[in-house]
Amino acid sequence: MRETLITLFLLSGAVSAISVTVSRSHVFGPMREQMEILNPWLGRLVRCAYCTSHWVSFAVCFIYQPYFLDSGYMFGLVDWFVAAMVMVGIASLWTGVVMKIHFPGPALTPPTVPKGKKEYI
Repeated sequence: MRETLITLFLLSGAVSAISVTVSRSHVFGPMREQMEILNPWLGRLVRCAYCTSHWVSFAVCFIYQPYFLDSGYMFGLVDWFVAAMVMVGIASLWTGVVMKIHFPGPALTPPTVPKGKKEYI
């Protein structure tokens, strides 16, 4: 159990790093802009580190399968979903710390909609 929890915390750190990199770094800026052109809703999701962390945690849980519960429901699908949501919660804490240290001040505010674009929420 202890090893599983350590694995969960380490994978949550990876989810946080990937989510912040995709949603905030200059390297992925062109990809975010292209996503927003193709689908404004999807572009908005990619600009949000919290939103991106959900999809990243689903992928990480699918690959690494860090089950720490065994409910026996729906062939482990419930356990997979719970593990992903716990990972999102822990990743959000990691992301908050990283954003506070590396991007103090207004970087913690939600991303703004570019001029001339409509708000899709």
